[in-house]
Amino acid sequence: IAISAKTGVGLDKLIERIRQGIHGKTQTLTLQLPMSDGKSITFLENRTTIHDREYVDQFVRYTVTIGARQMDQLRSAGARIEIIQEPTAGSSR
Repeated sequence: IAISAKTGVGLDKLIERIRQGIHGKTQTLTLQLPMSDGKSITFLENRTTIHDREYVDQFVRYTVTIGARQMDQLRSAGARIEIIQEPTAGSSR
């Protein structure tokens, strides 16, 4: 990836490539998890891009942009996540 030190042209492409390497392919999903799962809620709040947050009964429903590796981390940590809405066409990066 070519980057101009003077103008910064190309820097956005480099940043995106680094993010893909760290997080894996990203997608926008609607997820629901119990409010009692504080560890997973903290993970989502700190490590994903949150587009919407809604409290429904004893659950928190998020619309987030999340990487494949981040989803794997949540699942391997025992998160009780329910995917409410799969990504729509064009929402994956």
